[in-house]
Amino acid sequence: MQAAERQGFPDEARHLEYFSVPEQPDYVNHAFTVKLSETGKEFEVPKDKAISDVLLENGVHVDVKCADGICGVCKCGLVSGDVEHRDFVLSKAQQQREIVTCQSRASSEGATITLDL
Repeated sequence: MQAAERQGFPDEARHLEYFSVPEQPDYVNHAFTVKLSETGKEFEVPKDKAISDVLLENGVHVDVKCADGICGVCKCGLVSGDVEHRDFVLSKAQQQREIVTCQSRASSEGATITLDL
């Protein structure tokens, strides 16, 4: 990926697959709110749970496969909010409009992320 970037290949022309979870930085989790754009419903996401977990617990269907941020099955549209993207599948361009709900979180304590659900 670094070689492709150095050679000027645009982000959308690069493809990378993971078969195990790469090393990750030590993230700090915090609670935040997730809002659904279609219904206006809001759910608190505690620091020890993922968005996908909270949605499923509240009867909102989200497909989840790996729960590690490497497959992209649980991605959905991002309407608004400042997101800390912790996945390994979305390009920088995709991160502006999508989120992987099994790993990514709001960037700050108490923030709200609005999803296209």
